[in-house]
Amino acid sequence: MSIELLSADDLVNLTGAKIPSKQSAVLDRNGIYYITRLDGTIITTWHHVNHPAMQRAANHDEPDFSKVS
Repeated sequence: MSIELLSADDLVNLTGAKIPSKQSAVLDRNGIYYITRLDGTIITTWHHVNHPAMQRAANHDEPDFSKVS
């Protein structure tokens, strides 16, 4: 199985930010899973970009029981 990681340039193009803290803010807002490395840089895969968590959560078939009183 091959995992395609985003390059540093890909992350800048995706987020519009060069600073890792700004990149993580954009990824968080869009539900994209990422890892912050020990050196502070951000890493993620194209799979996570193309399949964000928010999209998966919005497409589930379970009812929203929080609305039931």
